[in-house]
Amino acid sequence: ASVALDLVEQRYGPLNARPALLLGTGAYAGAVAADLLGRGAQVSVHSASGRAAAFARTHQIDAVDSAELTAEFGRAALVVSCSGQGGRTLTAHQLAASRSFQQAVLPIVDLAVSRDIDPLLSFLYPVEVIDLDEIGRHAPGAQNLLPVINVVKERVERADTLFDAARQAAPFAGRNDP
Repeated sequence: ASVALDLVEQRYGPLNARPALLLGTGAYAGAVAADLLGRGAQVSVHSASGRAAAFARTHQIDAVDSAELTAEFGRAALVVSCSGQGGRTLTAHQLAASRSFQQAVLPIVDLAVSRDIDPLLSFLYPVEVIDLDEIGRHAPGAQNLLPVINVVKERVERADTLFDAARQAAPFAGRNDP
C-alpha cells in the first residue's frame, strides 16, 4: 500500500489534511489506515459488511455508513479500496451521483486482487485507477525484473506463433491426397 500512496503523493501532492476514504475493514485495511494517518490524511472508512463503526473506533478514524457514502465519495481527495469481496466497491452510478466533471481528478487505489474498482471508471470520469499491476511496476526492485519479464514475454510470443502455425497445419496433417 505504501508504494501506491507514494504514487498518489507524487502525482497529486501530499495527503496531509486531505480527506481519504477507505473501503474495507480487513487486516490489510488496518495497515492502509495506519499509513494514511501517518501521512496526515483525514481518514474515513466504509464497509459493506457493516463493520465500519467498530473498525473506525479501533483505528481512531471516522466511520461512513451507506446513507453517507455518496456524499463521502464527493468529498474525498483519495479513495483506497481493499475489501477483496469480489464485487465492485465503487460503481459508475455512485461516482456519477457524487462528483461533477469539473472536480479535480480523483485517484482511486485498488488493492484487491479481484479488483474492487471497475478499471473502466478511468475512461468515464475524471479519475485515475491505480491497481496492483501499476503498483507492481513501481515497487522497489521492479526495474531489476524487467529484463526477465522481457525474456518471458518474448518466449511466450514465440511459442504462441508456433502454436498458431501448428493449429493451421493440423487440419491437413494425416490426410492422404490421391
